[in-house]
Amino acid sequence: MFLTWVNAWPVLMAIDLAIGLSRRGKLVGALVYFLIGSVIGTILLAKNPGLPVGQLLYLWLEFNAVPTILLLIFLNRRIHALGPLVLVFMILSVTGASFVVTLAGNNLKLLKVVSNFSHSIGVGAFGTTVALHLIGFAAFAILGWLVLGLLRRLYEKKHVSEQSIIVDAMWLLFGIVNSIGLVFEGRLWIFSGLAAFTLYKLVAAGLFRALVRARRAKSNGHRLLLLRLFALGKRSENLYDSLGKCWRTVGSMQMIAGPDLATSTIEPHEFLDFVSGKLDRRFIDSGRTLDLRIGQMDLEPDGEGQFRVTEFFCHDDTWKLTLARLVDESDAVLMDLRGFSQQNAGRVFEINEIFNLVPLRHIVFVVDETTDQSFMRQTMQHAWRRLRELSPNRRPHAGQVSLVQLTHSDGIRDLLFSVCGAATAKPEQAGVEPSTPESDDRPFSW
Repeated sequence: MFLTWVNAWPVLMAIDLAIGLSRRGKLVGALVYFLIGSVIGTILLAKNPGLPVGQLLYLWLEFNAVPTILLLIFLNRRIHALGPLVLVFMILSVTGASFVVTLAGNNLKLLKVVSNFSHSIGVGAFGTTVALHLIGFAAFAILGWLVLGLLRRLYEKKHVSEQSIIVDAMWLLFGIVNSIGLVFEGRLWIFSGLAAFTLYKLVAAGLFRALVRARRAKSNGHRLLLLRLFALGKRSENLYDSLGKCWRTVGSMQMIAGPDLATSTIEPHEFLDFVSGKLDRRFIDSGRTLDLRIGQMDLEPDGEGQFRVTEFFCHDDTWKLTLARLVDESDAVLMDLRGFSQQNAGRVFEINEIFNLVPLRHIVFVVDETTDQSFMRQTMQHAWRRLRELSPNRRPHAGQVSLVQLTHSDGIRDLLFSVCGAATAKPEQAGVEPSTPESDDRPFSW
């Protein structure tokens, strides 16, 4: 029971990676986990008085310390879109470095050949060992690159998602680390971690196929356009991470790419394009390219029920054209106005654009104490008075703008309700004649 509890530690980490626990949720989960371990450990010590307490602690650290530290480094929220790919690559490369040294050490004939060659070129024992590590690392690095290419193809064919790559990387790491201690029972036990990982993938694939089939039959999902200030940094990351885990189970998300979320939103195939120097082909440089990117948008859920995030990489002379197309084709528009002030000329243009193209009932704004709400309302009133001839907001029943104050953790829940309401709002009444802004005394609704 105690060993089962020790090995259950990655379950808690997997739950957090899958659904994104709040700080309170993480604390409660950790307390419950260690409380269970304390109860089992107390019973164990009572039945075995000679068992040192330190040995129980050592067992937990032996199984969990190293992979947990590695995961904290590679799956940090700021780089979690890239970390799993780098982690998979490093696992294979480091395995190769150790494998070549072990292979040479266990084969006397091969070891003699290597030693003689090293001696002939004047390399000592230490240099030979380092060279073998480097050769193994380089050889398996090639294998790692091929595996990343395979992951790319699987991702593009929607057989895997970013979330499954992250969780799979975690289970693979724990499986390999924990199989090392079993090698003393026999060489083949080194593959026990891979065997367990393979079994996990087969079970997961079967369950996903059964659960997702019904969801696909119900809905193709809604389209959400997320607009934000690129200077928000960590606050943008927290909003994207918290909202995305929930929203992407019901609909897709579109964004104009920016440096603030570069390491959080980049997809596996985009990252591989970047490291291979091919990312420039994804930039929108004309209306024709934009039409192509719009046509390539992935709006269907993958095999695990997750919808995709589509980023549009724009130049300074194409982002306004891209914005107009995305706004016009989205079911809901979420605009993050935290930190909004008179210095944000680009955001003023975006507000005017969405007021002209999107009924108010489909728009949600996020604000907090850093928002200059006086200037924000002034900007929106100005946009309201200058609506274009064909704007859907020139008609009655256009709805109201939704403002969500995001100052605490519960604000995400309120925001999700508002976004879902905006995406599913009923269309305006047909047959109503449009009004003229100059003579329209309809108040602007909040």
